[in-house]
Amino acid sequence: HPFLFQKKFHPRQIRNARSVFSFGVAGVLASAWGFLRAYDSFSLHHARKACDIICFGSRCEFGTIETHMNSPELKMPPRIKETFSLEESSFLNDKLKRMKDDQLDEEEFEQRKEDGVIIGRYDAQEILADKKLVEEKTIRAEQNFRIKFLTQGLDAEKITKERMKIGEYYEAFFYQNGGGEDGIFPEAMIYKTSKTDDWNGIDFIVETSKDHLGIATDVTMVADVNDLVNKLDRSKSDIDRGVFAEIKYFDFEDKNKKLKVPRAVVAAEYESVVRTLKLWAHNEQDRNLITGMKIKALLEIEAQFDAELEYARAINKRAHVLVLEAVLKKTREDLNLHAHEINKYLGKIEEDVSYQTILSWARSLKTLSEKKKLERDNE
Repeated sequence: HPFLFQKKFHPRQIRNARSVFSFGVAGVLASAWGFLRAYDSFSLHHARKACDIICFGSRCEFGTIETHMNSPELKMPPRIKETFSLEESSFLNDKLKRMKDDQLDEEEFEQRKEDGVIIGRYDAQEILADKKLVEEKTIRAEQNFRIKFLTQGLDAEKITKERMKIGEYYEAFFYQNGGGEDGIFPEAMIYKTSKTDDWNGIDFIVETSKDHLGIATDVTMVADVNDLVNKLDRSKSDIDRGVFAEIKYFDFEDKNKKLKVPRAVVAAEYESVVRTLKLWAHNEQDRNLITGMKIKALLEIEAQFDAELEYARAINKRAHVLVLEAVLKKTREDLNLHAHEINKYLGKIEEDVSYQTILSWARSLKTLSEKKKLERDNE
């Protein structure tokens, strides 16, 4: 489900285009900075009962919502001891290398002259500034990450590296298995974004060639549901401001057209990620593994787009309504391909805290939408 985007591919994009759609599970990033960003906190405070007040990020709206969820705790083992065998690590490192080789690089968009024609969009100084900012954010995130472990008397250096690596592996999993003929989004193309765009909450750009739709996807491994809710809140903030996800280092077909690309988050818990990676390493073609992840991702995205569409209608954001109608329709079409299998996986999916969190957030946004409609009708 995606967003309207057409493209005039950058040379790297042509070379790296894959018929795969890679999902974002709350922060599972293809690099250290992304993974650390996803693990910004280790306490879980979501799924709390919220009566009379609905909170989105730092803003709270008065309304009425009852979140019928217990407060599950996300348990993350303090150490990862020999998480993967040598054989598993070799397999996962190979997949990770493929994804990193395909990642878009800011420097490939630098302005330069070829055959007397100026190509590229950004001067060297702007690109250098972006890359420097990424380095600074990475250092700060890594320092914060280590401090959290040090306060627990743990081997911060080792754990930080291990968690980062698992996050990278998980992105590689989705990079390969998200699209293609039998992918989450059939025949979709996926692009691993530059580090600059990744830091802005866009891990992958997904585009369906048939429907000319796309999604700015944030892959997140959940350690703290508050972090996940903050990621989800970006979509609400975009609607409030009347904007769409900004993808800086990517070439589209019509560079003069304002592309309307919505965000989507796909999330998974740490233990689920490790389990998935081990199964993948032992059986790359495991249909049950791929199908279960596919259905979960589609259900998560459907819940987000459905709630966002209702909210966009409530506050009269027509541009968002049109785009969200299109991507929601496509998402449901893709989900319908698995209609006969959903019940087989649903029980397990519903146990997942990240899935519960996304549904809770969607319910909260719908409740807020009803309040906005009433306010508008009473004006």
